[in-house]
Amino acid sequence: MRRPLVRRTRLLSRLDEAVGAGLSVVSAPPGFGKTALVLQFVDGLDYNVRWIDVSAACASPEPFAQHLASAIVGPDAPFPAAIAGKLTDLKAYVDAAIRQASWATDQPLCIVVDNVHYLSDSPESVELLEWLFDRLPQDAELIISGRETIPSRVFDRRIAGGLCLLIEKEDLTFTIDEVEALIAIETKDNSRPELTPDAVSVFDRSGGWPIGAAAIISGAWAPERLGRSAERASWERYLAGDVWSSVPVELKRPMQLASVAPALDEALAIELMGATDWQRLNDWLDRHDFVFEYLPNSQMRVNPLLRGYQAGIFQREDPEAFDAAVVTICAHLEAHGAIAEAMEAAREWQHYDALTGLLERQGPALLYQGSLTLLGRAYDGLPAPRRNASPMVAAVRARVLAQQGEVIDALAEADRVANSADSDAEARLQALLARERALRYTGRVDQEQQVFDDLREMTADASALDRAEVAFAEAEFAMWVAGELQQASEALVRCIGIAQEASAYKLELLARSTLGQLNAMRGNGPAAVEELVRAASGWRTVASSGNLGWTLNNLGMAYLLVGDFHSALTTLTEAVSEGKRGGNPRNQAYATASLGDSELALGNYERARDRYSEALRLCTGGIKDDTLESLSLAGMSATLLNLGSENISQADYWVERALTVSRERGSPFDLATCLMQKGLIESALGTHDMAIERMKAATTIFTIADSGAGLRLAHYRLAMCYFAADRKADADAALRDLAGHCAEAWMFGSLLGAVRERPLFAQWAASRNVLGMAFKSIVAQHAFEQPEESQDDVASFPDVEAWSLGRLEVQVDGHTISDEQWASTRAKELFYLFLANPDGLRKEEAVESIYPDLPREKCNSAFHSNLYRIRKALYPDSIIKRNGTYLLNPEGSFKWDVTEFETKLERALTLEPASDERANAFRNALQLYRGPFAEAFFSEWAASQRSRLANRTQEALSVLAGYYAGKADYEAAADCMQKLLEADRFNEEAAYQLASYRVQGGNRAAALAFLDEYRRGYESEYGAGIPGRFTQLRGRIAAGAAI
Repeated sequence: MRRPLVRRTRLLSRLDEAVGAGLSVVSAPPGFGKTALVLQFVDGLDYNVRWIDVSAACASPEPFAQHLASAIVGPDAPFPAAIAGKLTDLKAYVDAAIRQASWATDQPLCIVVDNVHYLSDSPESVELLEWLFDRLPQDAELIISGRETIPSRVFDRRIAGGLCLLIEKEDLTFTIDEVEALIAIETKDNSRPELTPDAVSVFDRSGGWPIGAAAIISGAWAPERLGRSAERASWERYLAGDVWSSVPVELKRPMQLASVAPALDEALAIELMGATDWQRLNDWLDRHDFVFEYLPNSQMRVNPLLRGYQAGIFQREDPEAFDAAVVTICAHLEAHGAIAEAMEAAREWQHYDALTGLLERQGPALLYQGSLTLLGRAYDGLPAPRRNASPMVAAVRARVLAQQGEVIDALAEADRVANSADSDAEARLQALLARERALRYTGRVDQEQQVFDDLREMTADASALDRAEVAFAEAEFAMWVAGELQQASEALVRCIGIAQEASAYKLELLARSTLGQLNAMRGNGPAAVEELVRAASGWRTVASSGNLGWTLNNLGMAYLLVGDFHSALTTLTEAVSEGKRGGNPRNQAYATASLGDSELALGNYERARDRYSEALRLCTGGIKDDTLESLSLAGMSATLLNLGSENISQADYWVERALTVSRERGSPFDLATCLMQKGLIESALGTHDMAIERMKAATTIFTIADSGAGLRLAHYRLAMCYFAADRKADADAALRDLAGHCAEAWMFGSLLGAVRERPLFAQWAASRNVLGMAFKSIVAQHAFEQPEESQDDVASFPDVEAWSLGRLEVQVDGHTISDEQWASTRAKELFYLFLANPDGLRKEEAVESIYPDLPREKCNSAFHSNLYRIRKALYPDSIIKRNGTYLLNPEGSFKWDVTEFETKLERALTLEPASDERANAFRNALQLYRGPFAEAFFSEWAASQRSRLANRTQEALSVLAGYYAGKADYEAAADCMQKLLEADRFNEEAAYQLASYRVQGGNRAAALAFLDEYRRGYESEYGAGIPGRFTQLRGRIAAGAAI
């Protein structure tokens, strides 16, 4: 790939300085070198750079999400967009890609989104980009570049607040120095220097406009034709009179063909124009590279200022060849899986035949993927007569309209296709599916049932995917509209089998998730757990759908059914996280409320109240869900009732609110649950008859709804109310009714919360020998069990321990960080620099210490890339930023042998000189000094640290030697001097004292041998004789004189 010629150092420095802010914006009209500048910046950047070249197709959020994922994860991104036309699913999809890429490399992410202006008219795509920015790891960078800033409150707020870098056309305008640099490069092989353009003249005539300057220098733009101060408005005249006329005749058609394509790679270029013309065009472009923009993915595109003009000439001069080129481009893109780009190319050039064909072939598959906005945009590109001429196009459009809630138009379109003699079986089937979805919105149950009768007659010869979709639609109808749960179960099982046949894995997972939810609704806890565990595992593998959070929430509720409340807590906590991560507040709210149910059953009433409060807060924050609201209100009432009788009035207030919601808008299940809670309050108030009537009403509703779990709980609480009213015979009868609905031991598990509510009644119920040993076991273990202490979520960080005296090693929770995990010696050194500066460092201080010789425009990005490596090697919050200073997390645990060594030395210095306690303190400190500090680091700061610690060690050894000598333990004193010499071989004072201590210890021979060895080494090292005092000392020792 060609690289930009002029290195724009002043702008590259600004981009580097902005690293760490997380966002940089480059915005200017065409021809200012935006892409070229960003390419220069990321070239050689110590980041994992991912480049997204936004096309017009990205105005639909589904292809934009796929572009993002493919760029972030790589060309083999394993997941297409999720089933459902919901932005939350696309957010989960993008989030999964970010998580997959973030920890797959030892470099932080830098994501470049080029041509971002194509998103301006798509609020959903802009929201997806905002989501990407919000979800990026703390060390990642986002660079967005385009002809204009996009309408985004998130980005506008950061630009207006000076929180990110903004480079505009005034910044991108060439300086005279940059014009001179470009002239020098472009004319370096010029054999006629007198023809070299003058920099001042080029600058004056181009106004510093980069593409204008390049055109003048190349000779494609003749200055004398335009005079001074060329205006931007003259660009079309420039195209017609200069650049286009400068293209050799034999290359005009290849240039036109290239202009039709949104982007060009070698394969498409050869397919369009042939290998010979492609090579000739490439050779010409080497000398006129301002005509094309070169992209990181081995693609190129005609400069947008030229593209429309050249393609327009082509379309007017030879419409047949132009149409053929569009067909070739669309077919090439479709064959390579770029369906959205193919549709956008056909839409851009108004090639209705190509667009119709794409919709006919790809429409059903795009529906399955949930690409509703993409399909809608494609349909909008067709005139109504062309849409209506194709039954399949019209049928799929009807399904899109139905999914979007456009009921009247969807029904009209579907009926037209279904009744048309021109419609084949596939088009009619799609039309009937559209009609079924539209009828569901209107509540026309009888007509909807008739649609399914018609669909059953058609599915015998339909594809496996169509049959699976019909089966799933039947299940949804039976489950949510008709209330026929057994019929829904059979349809879901059928859908799973057909989806496996069709290799429609996501539809299979969707059916499994729904079947698990259905089993939970019917009270079959084990079956629900089994199905939902399989579904959750599958959604994790897909890693691209908000369906994981929904499935985990249902799994948590299934665990509640079987009494496994601890598994419910774990699962629902993950469901809350998934809701947050996928930007799905509804999933988050449901999981939070279910967490309240778990805490309530475990007796953690304060924590349960907090969970329900949070769920209700999310409800008032824009989530309109009557079931969630009524059940959270009822849960709040239950927690208040269990927190003490003084809260009864508040509990009654909350349950009355719940009853109001459930009666007006809720489901029968919601109403029955609220009636049970109202009955408990009335029982506590002593109005027993009313309490009993509430419980009976709840029992009846749960029976009709075929809700086994609710029915079991209602029977138990009815017995409890009878018992409180002193009607023990009726209580006994209610318990017998309960026993009839508890055929298996697990069915008693969901009663645990009720057992804790009234432990005395639970004991009495167990003593009746009606409910069997399983219930007795629950009562014996849990009736009077104290609830587990519930702690607030506290960030718990791993323990980090580092050694640098004699060895370099860092452990996290006892596991050594390997060099591969550090990924860079600089990263490891930067971590030790933070250890040496516990109060923190400003970025400039760290850069000066670690990278003294690195070019200025590279320092900032190098700092942040190694900061990322530290966080990845240790844990994400190991380094924090506070008031412009980077430091080790004060809440973390960091143990360092240097700190421990110096702390012990300082303590020793505070003790009484020559005391045994002081000597022991020095000995303990010196045991930590196993060698020089960090010999693998050669920076000035490390050398200074090495010298300082060595000096402190020598001082400690000297003090300790003096202590031993004072105690006449001359061998120990000599050993101290020996250790000093190991660190500093020619330390004269240590050598002199060592020989003296050997003599005083009675070992003259050892002293003489040491002095002789020291003399030879000294003379060899320094080329001079040993100092005279050593010669004198040796003479006295040899003569036996006292020392």
